[in-house]
Amino acid sequence: MAIHNHMLKSARQISPAIFGITLMCFFMPFVTISCQQQNLETLSGIQLTTGSTMKVATPAGKVEEQKIPGDPLAALAIISSIIGLGTSLIKARKAVIASAGSGATGALLLLMLKSKLDEEAFKQGGGLILVNYSFGFWLAFLLLVSASLVNIYTLTLEKEAEEEEEAEEKEVSLK
Repeated sequence: MAIHNHMLKSARQISPAIFGITLMCFFMPFVTISCQQQNLETLSGIQLTTGSTMKVATPAGKVEEQKIPGDPLAALAIISSIIGLGTSLIKARKAVIASAGSGATGALLLLMLKSKLDEEAFKQGGGLILVNYSFGFWLAFLLLVSASLVNIYTLTLEKEAEEEEEAEEKEVSLK
């Protein structure tokens, strides 16, 4: 019983840390846009969310600024991480379920974002424009998956602790 309580407490403390680090990943380089092996722009997760501008050379040799609009999938991934952080600070069982769901949802949103960016790059560049996913993207993805798994593990520990308490109560009532 004491081991379960210690493990449960540790698991509950890990979850907010994972979500907090995930949010920091959105400030790191997320993607690098390149054309013919030449890097054009590196964007953070925040820049993908809010939008940015990129300087592009035209065929005439002029340099123009091209607006990159914010992406709702990136914004939703950040919101999912914030919700996960908030719910992981609450001790209720439903909050643990919400944290697990937030982690899984955030990871899924990042995969959807990757698919969308790859598709847009192919359409606009005819295969010449590539999107390379940086450390911040992959770390955020792995941390969101980890947060989901940690919270699922927390749920199993809570269930085991409840079952042990019920068994002890039955034992005491039989004596």
